[in-house]
Amino acid sequence: MNWEMLGAMGEFFGALGVIATLGYLARQVHESTKASLQAEQQHIWEQNTQFLSQLATDRELSRLWVRGMVGDPDLSIDEQVQFRVLLLQNMLLWERIYQMELAGGLEPWLFQTSRRSRRELTGARGFQLWFADRKHLLSEEFGAALEEDMANSPRYRPAGLDPDQIQ
Repeated sequence: MNWEMLGAMGEFFGALGVIATLGYLARQVHESTKASLQAEQQHIWEQNTQFLSQLATDRELSRLWVRGMVGDPDLSIDEQVQFRVLLLQNMLLWERIYQMELAGGLEPWLFQTSRRSRRELTGARGFQLWFADRKHLLSEEFGAALEEDMANSPRYRPAGLDPDQIQ
């Protein structure tokens, strides 16, 4: 065996080592990205649960939410501000879910659950009034998705009640 052949074999095995290292690094980056996306989904789910718990455990807030969603014209200025902030909080969470879906980093069940909720709530008069006044706070893409949801949403019925009967 001559030195040239040994050199060529060394280069060959060196190249194999580089390829193996690159494969290992690519796998590590993939696993890290996957773990990061799962952590982000968990964080979003926790924020959603916290939002719903806030409404479920605070009787006055829950009442305000329903009155706001049905478009109660008798909301005080303070109640209007509180309702609008609650909606914005929820919309920013939904937009985050929407953007993650566009990026391909969201479990389908989370997107579908969010979309069903969006479709239900976008049928509410209070939401539609808020959206007409505040859609500029959201991205154009998400605003368009909400407009599509509004066009396809049933009439909002909180807890199955007729919105006209809510006082």
